[in-house]
Amino acid sequence: MSVQIYGLHSCPFSERVRIVAAEKGIPVEFISIEEKKPDWFLEVSPSGTSPILEHNGRRLRESMAVIEYLEEAFPDKVKLWPSDPMDRAWARVHTASCGDFYWGPYMKLLNAVEEPDRAAAKEALLQKLKTLNKTLISLSPQGPFFLGSAYSVVDAVFATWMERVQVIGGHYRAFEVPDVPELHRLNTWWHAVSSRSSFTDVRPQPDELISHMRAKVK
Repeated sequence: MSVQIYGLHSCPFSERVRIVAAEKGIPVEFISIEEKKPDWFLEVSPSGTSPILEHNGRRLRESMAVIEYLEEAFPDKVKLWPSDPMDRAWARVHTASCGDFYWGPYMKLLNAVEEPDRAAAKEALLQKLKTLNKTLISLSPQGPFFLGSAYSVVDAVFATWMERVQVIGGHYRAFEVPDVPELHRLNTWWHAVSSRSSFTDVRPQPDELISHMRAKVK
């Protein structure tokens, strides 16, 4: 049976699943739901959470669990986790750390009301990006991807976060990722991942991301 993904088009968690599926070459039917979830969706996901994967008559929630499933259920497709057990474990550690970036200074910037607080949040986010740049150098000085020359799940997860920093942070808080030596490896990574068809084919339009966050930004 075909793979179906139910999710919100502007949601980073749905987007990362679709990027992984595209990188692996797995045909997916994406069933888009609105911000105000329809009643029929509660039959698919009683808790109302998304994305939801449906395959072979069974359903699964939580984006990282879905990604793990796609990796294991389609063993003949390209692998997006490192083959070495230690490298694979560390890749999962890096993937889990994305939440620290997303819910940390980025959300503080969007929630900052007073200008001094916004300026402080911008500086904190910039320092976080510089720390990420150092991490990328330590993992692979040349890249271009997170772990080196091969694209991985880590790239898919961080790409959806970086996309929102660029689009939403840029629109609502005039935040820009500068082209400076301290961010060279990060900017090289972003160019590599954002130009892949797996990303460009599924990414929401900037206006959609901006509209999605309008009621949530102070």
